[in-house]
Amino acid sequence: MLRDELKRENRTKNSTQKCLYVYDKAVTDYAFWNNQIEHGNLMISVLKENSVATFVESIHFDTSHELNTGIESYSTYENNGIRFSIVNYRDPNPEF
Repeated sequence: MLRDELKRENRTKNSTQKCLYVYDKAVTDYAFWNNQIEHGNLMISVLKENSVATFVESIHFDTSHELNTGIESYSTYENNGIRFSIVNYRDPNPEF
């Protein structure tokens, strides 16, 4: 259903307009979302525990900046030639 809606929107929307989707981890399709980048559609998801991905490189980030509080690592990974970023985050205030 979401795929059909995205295909309809891709035909009519301005490609400079960006959209961010938060998506269920059980249905991540790397090739589909990689193709959506050219339409300005980006995706945030929780990585499945059994996902197969190859570590490529760490990405530097300012660990002292307050916006990065809770981020433990930021890296590039790859799956079948498609690269994506993974942010490992731990809630610094789990009691709330």
